Amino acid sequence: MQSKKPGLQSMSTQRQMPLRCPTLIVRHPAGKEYWAEQEIGDTLFPHDPNVEIKHTPYRGVILVYTSLPTEKAYQLTLRETYTSINKVIPATHCTTIDKLKETLNSITEKCQPCARLDIHIRGQKAKTTITEEKIEKTLSQLKLCVSRKCPKTLHIETIEEILIVSCTENVG
Repeated sequence: MQSKKPGLQSMSTQRQMPLRCPTLIVRHPAGKEYWAEQEIGDTLFPHDPNVEIKHTPYRGVILVYTSLPTEKAYQLTLRETYTSINKVIPATHCTTIDKLKETLNSITEKCQPCARLDIHIRGQKAKTTITEEKIEKTLSQLKLCVSRKCPKTLHIETIEEILIVSCTENVG
C-alpha cells in the first residue's frame, strides 16, 4: 500500500470548486479517486513536491495544480502506465466559459488540419452557455475539420465557469 507523500495536498474528503486554472485535468473511474490521486502524485511529486490534487464535485474528475509548465507535467504523465486513470488532459488554454470563440480561435492552428473532438461540459451555467452545436459551428467557421480519423484531439472541458481547451497528439 502506498502512503501519502509529505507536502502532497489532498482534498479527498472535501470537494471544492477550483478558484484558479489547473495544470492538468485527470479523469478516472468513479470510486478510484484515492488511487488516481496516488498515481498522478507519484508521477509529479519528484519534480514538484508542492503539487496539489483537488477533487471537484464531479465524479471521476480531479484537478492538478503544479508549478511545472503544463507541457512538462503532461509529458511526464505520458511516460507512465496508470491503472486508475482514464485520461490526463493538459490545461494549455484556460479561461472563462464566455470566451469560447476566442479560445478556440487561439488553439485551432495547433490542431490543423483536423482534430477529433473530446467534449465534457460540467456545470449548470456551462451547459446553458456552451453546446456541442455551438462548438462545431465555431470550429467550422475557423475551418477546422472534425473527424474521428484525425491524428490530434481537441479537448474542451468545463468545470462550472472555467473553460479548459487543449490539443494533443493521439497516443496509442
